[in-house]
Amino acid sequence: MGGSALTVNDSTSSVSFGTGTVLQGGAEGAVSKNVVLYADATYFTNGGGTLWKAGVGYRF
Repeated sequence: MGGSALTVNDSTSSVSFGTGTVLQGGAEGAVSKNVVLYADATYFTNGGGTLWKAGVGYRF
């Protein structure tokens, strides 16, 4: 659990979700010795919705 202050600006719109509490959880797992997969989700309790992220990482 944490806090957020989020503002999104681009050439066509400006959106501000304000401040509030967030809940975040995630996981990662090794595919091989140097490669990991990860994913997490962040839920904004102030009505900002849910942000999902996933990716692949390489360990040096």
